[in-house]
This record gives sequence, C-alpha cells and structure tokens, in this order.
Amino acid sequence: LFAGNPDLDPESSLSAEVGLRWRPQPSSALSVYAYQTRVDDLIAFNGQDFQAVNVDEAERQGIEAEYRLSLPHWDLGANLTLQRTEDLATGESLLRRPDEKASITVDRRFDNGSWLGLEWAYTGERSDFGGIQLDSYHLLNLRAGWQFRPAWQLSLRGDNLADEVYEPAFGFNAAGRCWYLSLAWMP
Repeated sequence: LFAGNPDLDPESSLSAEVGLRWRPQPSSALSVYAYQTRVDDLIAFNGQDFQAVNVDEAERQGIEAEYRLSLPHWDLGANLTLQRTEDLATGESLLRRPDEKASITVDRRFDNGSWLGLEWAYTGERSDFGGIQLDSYHLLNLRAGWQFRPAWQLSLRGDNLADEVYEPAFGFNAAGRCWYLSLAWMP
C-alpha cells in the first residue's frame, strides 16, 4: 500500500480570490469570499495500490462565508463553504472533497477565566475510489477550559459527542466519541 512513484511531478497552482469583509459594529463581522484555483499535476493516489500519481489539470472553485459575533460573555460563529472540484481531463469531481461544509460555534466565557463551548460541524457527500459515494455526516463537539493561573490552562475537549459512525475516506472508520484533557503552561 501507498506505493511511491519516481515519475511524480510537483504540483503547481494559480489562484484568484475576491472577498468582502463587513464590520457593521466592532463586535461582529461578516465575510464572503469567492475563489478559483487551477492546479497542474495535482498529487493524488490511484485506487489500485494507492500509488502517488499526478492529475494533469484540476480546478476548485467556490464561495466561503463566515459570520462572527462577540457579546459580553458570548462568542458565536458560523461558517459555510460551497465548492465545486473537477479533474479537467475526465470531468469528474476530485476525490474526497465535499461540495458543502458548514459549522456553527457557541462559546460562553465566565468571569473566573473559564469557558464552555459547543461546535456543530457538517461535511457533505463526497466521492471516493471506485465510484464509491461517501455519506455526509454531522459532528457535535464540546470544549471547556479554565485559565486558573496567568500561565496555566486546563482544558477538556469532547469530540463526536453523538458517537456518529462515518468514514472520512473509504475503508477508514473515524473515531467514535472521544475525550481529551490537557494541561498547558504558557509563560
């Protein structure tokens, strides 16, 4: 698996992006960006032995929108990406790249230096090797923390709280519900 390829060429790309960022008030911001990227010799993998190969010409184009709002003790955010990817030689979508992704975050900050937040993330359907269509999935994540000294922080993260079963790539199961506890020193 994952065979090398001595004939592999480096990829190169040319991108164009135009965007608008609007701050109707200091506590909020809305941004919208449109982009287009052409890639020559995109590095990908073929389905037989996962050998690294070049896709002669590929294109990605899309729109990303983001909104942020900060209120006393609250931070809210939303993000949406709509994109189209294409192997220009075959007209097929590039593998493992969804047409849509979205997320919403809500964080509550407390006066004692602690915080609590939820994140919802969505990834749309995407194609994989052999014409396989990978299902879309939703994730719900939790984050919490406490800055208990000026240089010390304790944090907890819970990923995939609903224990969603999904494949980020064909044949690769994602982690179920998992928890992470960390202690950080930041002098």
